[in-house]
Amino acid sequence: MAFVTVLSGLTGCDLDSPDSATQADIVITPNHVNIGLHQSVEFVASGWYDYTWDLANNTWGTLSHRTGKSTVYTSVASTGGVQVLTCSAIITGTNGTASVTTEALIVHQ
Repeated sequence: MAFVTVLSGLTGCDLDSPDSATQADIVITPNHVNIGLHQSVEFVASGWYDYTWDLANNTWGTLSHRTGKSTVYTSVASTGGVQVLTCSAIITGTNGTASVTTEALIVHQ
């Protein structure tokens, strides 16, 4: 089984207005990978706090964690296709809250 580890620093800050949050505010490393059957890849989020991870297709792979700054995706798909991994954070500021999301693509080979 191949295992790719990518480390990134966790940063964050207070938000004066949740309206200023955009998709570019969360960074997933790596943001695009090619993966084979039974291979695993660690994804790390940075830019905010309290991340939630979700998959577009839960039958193609599994996540080690659904919350936290990182998760490991393991492929269980034997056919080609593109999996979308979504990372979200709830941002609280002095003017309210906002949800910020970004995506990484996992290409099954």
